[in-house]
Amino acid sequence: MDDANLKALRLSGAELAPAFHTDTTLYSATVGSAVEKVSVSWSTRDQSASCEIKGGRGQKSVAVEAGKTTEVVLVCCSEDGSNTKQYVVRVTRLSPSDATLSALAVSPGALAPAFHPRDTEYSVSVGWAVAEVTIQPTVPDPKMKLEVNGSLQSKASVSIKGGKVVVPVKVTSPDGTKCVTYSVEVRRSRPPVPFLPVDRSQFLQVMCPVCLNIVHCPVYIQGSEPRVTFCSDCLSALLKGKNIDPFTKELLQPGFRVDDEDAEKLSAALMVQCPFTFNGCQVKCPHSEMAAHFSGCPKKVEFDLSGKADGKTCDKCGKTVSGAEMSWHLANWCTSAQGSNFSLKHSVTVKSWEKPLRDLTIDDDEKLIEEELNKTLGEYFSNIPREKPDNSGNDLARLLKRAAVLAGTWIGNRPKDAKLHFKLAMILEEIHVLSDMYGVGEEDESSRDSEAVAASKEDEVNGICRLHNVPVTAGLTDKLKAIDAEYQQLKNAGNSAKADQVSLLYAWKSKQATQEGKLAASASDDCSPLGQAVQKYRDALSLDPKNADYLFNYGRMCLLMGDLEEARKVFQNNLSQRPSHVPSKAYLGICISDDPIRKKEAAHFLLLGLKQKMQDQNSGRKAGFLAEDVWTDCNPATARIVAKLAALKAEWPESTIGYEEGVMFGLSGLVTGLSSIFNRRESMDQMLWLIVKTHNERLKSSSDEAERKRLIHRFGMLISGCELPASLELANIQRSVGEEAVFAHPSDSSALTLLAEAQFAYYELVSQSEADLALAVATLRAGLSLEGRSSDAAPEEAAVRSQPWFQHRLKAREEEEKRKAEEAAKAAAPAAKPAAAAPPAGRGAPAARGGASAARGGQRGAARGAPAARGAAAKPAPVPAKTPVRGAAAGRGATRGAPPARGSAVAGRGGANPHTCVGQEKPKEPEPAKEAAQPAKEEAAPKGPVQLNKKSVTARLLLARCLAKQGALEEAKKYYMETIELAPHMHDAYIEAGELLAATDPEGAVEVYSRYPFADLEEENYSDAFLHGEIVRLLMKGGRYDDGRLARHMVALGVILGKPVIQPHIDTLDAKGKYGILMHVFAGINRKPEDDPDMVQFFKLKCWL
Repeated sequence: MDDANLKALRLSGAELAPAFHTDTTLYSATVGSAVEKVSVSWSTRDQSASCEIKGGRGQKSVAVEAGKTTEVVLVCCSEDGSNTKQYVVRVTRLSPSDATLSALAVSPGALAPAFHPRDTEYSVSVGWAVAEVTIQPTVPDPKMKLEVNGSLQSKASVSIKGGKVVVPVKVTSPDGTKCVTYSVEVRRSRPPVPFLPVDRSQFLQVMCPVCLNIVHCPVYIQGSEPRVTFCSDCLSALLKGKNIDPFTKELLQPGFRVDDEDAEKLSAALMVQCPFTFNGCQVKCPHSEMAAHFSGCPKKVEFDLSGKADGKTCDKCGKTVSGAEMSWHLANWCTSAQGSNFSLKHSVTVKSWEKPLRDLTIDDDEKLIEEELNKTLGEYFSNIPREKPDNSGNDLARLLKRAAVLAGTWIGNRPKDAKLHFKLAMILEEIHVLSDMYGVGEEDESSRDSEAVAASKEDEVNGICRLHNVPVTAGLTDKLKAIDAEYQQLKNAGNSAKADQVSLLYAWKSKQATQEGKLAASASDDCSPLGQAVQKYRDALSLDPKNADYLFNYGRMCLLMGDLEEARKVFQNNLSQRPSHVPSKAYLGICISDDPIRKKEAAHFLLLGLKQKMQDQNSGRKAGFLAEDVWTDCNPATARIVAKLAALKAEWPESTIGYEEGVMFGLSGLVTGLSSIFNRRESMDQMLWLIVKTHNERLKSSSDEAERKRLIHRFGMLISGCELPASLELANIQRSVGEEAVFAHPSDSSALTLLAEAQFAYYELVSQSEADLALAVATLRAGLSLEGRSSDAAPEEAAVRSQPWFQHRLKAREEEEKRKAEEAAKAAAPAAKPAAAAPPAGRGAPAARGGASAARGGQRGAARGAPAARGAAAKPAPVPAKTPVRGAAAGRGATRGAPPARGSAVAGRGGANPHTCVGQEKPKEPEPAKEAAQPAKEEAAPKGPVQLNKKSVTARLLLARCLAKQGALEEAKKYYMETIELAPHMHDAYIEAGELLAATDPEGAVEVYSRYPFADLEEENYSDAFLHGEIVRLLMKGGRYDDGRLARHMVALGVILGKPVIQPHIDTLDAKGKYGILMHVFAGINRKPEDDPDMVQFFKLKCWL
């Protein structure tokens, strides 16, 4: 009787949204542009109730107007009239000029973002094996014309030949006046394994300079010269957190990333061979078609990583061990072997940093503590980020800190429970990982304590240096010598306690010698979460020495700290308990890879680790702590497997995946790992360093001339683009590459710049020798003198040819040519005829051909960097050994004494030019012996466009720095100004030029800083703030309060860094009565006009008005 609800509601030719429900009263519907009326039908739940269209005069159809929305209101009335209810349908009649989709579907995959008619660009990610996708759009008006992938159709199946395909969906309005194009980018994942090309020369055209694989979704940087094509994700990883072209050092412009369609086609058509060639598969097909074969390859093998297939029982320990590993097992990690013996000398004590983790307010009920701990960790595990977290990342950090307090409190109740110490160790390590990868939870007390401890240790080092007459600006090697001298002096004096402290200081400082040193220092620092985790792993292991998990994780920490000997003992002990544990084998391989006696064993174990990564790569991240996922690509310890393997080509096992495939797969993993790190800290730097190190080993293993030239060029550019902290280890690699590139092409200015960077790094880090600085200056001047000339032209500059390293390589090449000539002469001697007539020109007798061939081969080798220059001579020329230190790590800003916030770092465009190649000479008679001692002349230029040396920003900035070190300030200023002219957004040039002038010409420094093209305040950053701050400081110091630039830069400084930063200047101006400036500054910081009522009231309160 009182029921006023509808039971059903329908519109002719349209669907209701949402679907009808009795309790839903508001709907929408869309009809085509040709529909003039819509009919409405309904039924009431109570047959006696009534319903009609409001204002419809009993009609059941409603007129709709094109391009507008008509509201249809149905009024329902119960039988007794006591209740009424309205249902509203908003009917939109499309305009004849409408051209939008109502739906868009893709299979397989899902659109990102979710479809909305107003959004026109979408992406879809599919697996590597997906060769075809179906795109199915839906139009709301049947009169609309639909075109999918260039064909008039309502849906289309699109094949994917390369890494991606962009499918256009064009919608044309019924009246033909408007077209809207939606685009769907379908991107395939990387191949699970690399594929070797059939034709090496074609492969070099489509080889990514970062991962050394066939380019996947190839892109290049618009305007970057020379043009280099990357995998899309490799370029993203290289540019992470930067907006500077890694090679030209110029500011990247919007839309800088350009798809390389030519490279896409070449890579898709490139003939490759099946990766199971080692197992007998002979299939070769285009790269785009390998997916279809690979998944069903009859020769496909699953690697036996457990060793059970050829397992044998050890007679001495009874463990089942792989037959291939039995001899190593017996020698090194059987329980009967000396190498498996390991004992940790450690006692469990409460550390000072542990006390704050004991929360006395928490209930002593251990069951409640356990429940809350599990709940807290469960919440963390369910929210672990896959991408860089937003503000929720701080919530994750708080969860971990709460978990640490709970675990620490529980340990207070049960101090001898090894499981609790291990749990706390995992939590502390996770805090470090979260901060290192994502930048979450960095600003805590422990990080500040850690920085304070580091500063204190550095002060101690400097104090010891002064005692031994070593300047604090000296290189790392000299500082370590001073510390060592202090240690010996204390030891000889019988002061063993103090000597032990100094030895710890030496160990701390020496960790700056390598790129891995930063992470090692963090693991050794008691104030850092990682260092605290190490201590808890020790506690757990000392309480339960036989626990295999505790052993393995403590070994991981030893590896991070750089204590390879301790790590070796731990992993061997672990393998004595579980001989088939692949992670322990892989990590043991890292520890013993430099042992000449165990290299074959190391290669075997490292390859096992690589195979495990291959088999686990598609299984996804395991649940639990990030630190627990051993095989994840961003695990810094596991990532070292690749670089170590690359150095062991000679030991590479047969009948397995090839050396090159292994290196390519490993590099792809490193890039993936780098892509998952969002914070420029230790892990990111280590990933970049491992990529560089792997490239270096790959380069050393290459004997193919064309490939080697390509690798040298690409590698030089990669070193430049990584912008790693300077270290002697990196400088030696850079110098080796630069020397080889310059030796082959002395007229290539980019190669000269790369070499000069290494020479300058060596000067700053080690020698502080004027002679080494002069070498860098000479190299840079030689490069600048070649600008605008062909990189293949014969150089006029002799400064580089006279350098010791060049002469060293030249001598090595001469010896190699002499050896080859002697071998050729011996080979030709038996065939020589005593009285042979002169042969026709151009043909020659066999002996003459042999001799000529040798001479020609020698000359070509010389011009390109002969084998002598690639082998032992490919290393940098020997340098005087000062101490047995392997390297030195120091940021470029630090070595210059520049402030930390200074914008884009600068590194050189390394390597030989990709278009620089040596042409083929016509056969000719052998050169006289005396000519062999001369540098090889460049051969005839190849056909094609001439590649000119371009003006280099990097060379000018580096030369300015060198000249400033030499005291040639005017010339240094000149090159700083040239740098600014070429790269107006390069902060370093302004900062260093300003510092150069500040002491003697502060007005000139202000002029330099003021030339920077500052952006709008909303877009400025901390590097801009440094420039603003220097302008304000210098103007205030000079008492130039009325300078028109002062107020503008004070406003900017206050907006970027906050008013407290400029408060001292405000107080000074207030005391000087400069109220007009102050009112302008405060109004600017608050983004209000000076006559704003609130501002006026504030000014009056301050008595400025």
